[in-house]
Amino acid sequence: MKVLSVVIPAYNTELYLERCLDSLLYNESVIQYLDIIVVDDGSSDDTSKLANRYRKLYPESISVLEKENGGHGSAVNAGIKVATGKYVRIVDSDDWVDVDNFEEYVKKLKKEKADIVVTDVRRQQLYDESELNFRFKEKNDKPIPIGKIEDKVMEDDFFFEFSMHSMTVKTEKLREVWGSGLLEKTFYVDQQFVAKVFMCARTYIEYNFNIYMYFIGRPEQSMGDGFLKHIDDHERVLKWLLKTTRDKNLPKYYKKIVSRQIVLMLGTHYKAYANQVRLPKNKKKEIKSFDKYLRKNYSNYYYKSEAPMVFEQIRSVFSNTLLNKLVRYYRGRSEV
Repeated sequence: MKVLSVVIPAYNTELYLERCLDSLLYNESVIQYLDIIVVDDGSSDDTSKLANRYRKLYPESISVLEKENGGHGSAVNAGIKVATGKYVRIVDSDDWVDVDNFEEYVKKLKKEKADIVVTDVRRQQLYDESELNFRFKEKNDKPIPIGKIEDKVMEDDFFFEFSMHSMTVKTEKLREVWGSGLLEKTFYVDQQFVAKVFMCARTYIEYNFNIYMYFIGRPEQSMGDGFLKHIDDHERVLKWLLKTTRDKNLPKYYKKIVSRQIVLMLGTHYKAYANQVRLPKNKKKEIKSFDKYLRKNYSNYYYKSEAPMVFEQIRSVFSNTLLNKLVRYYRGRSEV
């Protein structure tokens, strides 16, 4: 049995995929333990050609899935479905792993019993190559019950510590709750992935080294200036998370963790609208409709978040815009 399945969702990343694969294959002693799955999500460049070249070199450790474009979540779903490793983790094709620590990490996974293994993350900015390290405070020698992290949920860096990029998860545990998987053709499904992990996991452990190298700044990414462009996707993920909180079969700690996740995401969601100098008419309708939906169906989460305060700011922008239009209208009439 393979120790680690690495699912690599790839879409038009021929410029970066080689670095990703080279980092995974750098330590020859662990290649035999790897199940590397490159999922080409309908790329129009040479991503598939490059992936298949590596597959031919390492047929026992690399497989390539080619599918129609369905988005990041769809590619992750395809990889999880065929993963054969004891553990699975997601490595985006424009990211890579720390070659200095990867060998020790894989060897520790061979003997590991925890459902989740958390490792540090390093972010590298595309334009100036600056780095930001997320090194997590608590390191463990043995698995800890998930219920004991409830007190950590309110810490600012909790969802950096427990993120898609920091977590390695027992494959069979994850499959127990995977169901229809992540939403397709949708950004921000990393938040959905985190929730699914907490649905299934009962124990976790944190290793004292960095593994994931996160490359940020490409225009295709959902972070940054393109946030409002993909705000509909953010709303879809939020509604999915909200719906899960009503599932009485999920562990008690799940609701506490995901409640905090929802509250933080709601603040981000509303601020994306509030930070715009001018909101298009369709965006005004969107936020009004979503606000009404939340107050009617999930008022407990709504009022715990920054949403009500930020929505009032947005409403004042609406009012000022309308007032200005009326002033201009009546000024025009008086001049006739």
